[in-house]
Amino acid sequence: MRHAAFASIAVLAFALAVTAAAQLEDNYFCENLFESETEPNFRIYAPIANLEQLIDGVVLHPQASVDFAVEVDHLCTKSGLPRPEASPAPSTYRSMRRK
Repeated sequence: MRHAAFASIAVLAFALAVTAAAQLEDNYFCENLFESETEPNFRIYAPIANLEQLIDGVVLHPQASVDFAVEVDHLCTKSGLPRPEASPAPSTYRSMRRK
């Protein structure tokens, strides 16, 4: 019986927490809920993501042109992202994967 009572309390606490969060963030959730233009009633939750916090580094393909590297460097600087680095040689990459 103890386990059933504890489970009931845990479920109730979770439901209260979800309800409180829903009330606090309802506007945020609704603002980031999008309906498909091709499928009625199909909705997707797509919140704004801060890419600066998600991206740790930018790596250029070994065969990237100099013009492309300059363009990517400019975009990274403009966006507050780390400056791009050259990709390691393929043999180095293979040895890194095995570790």
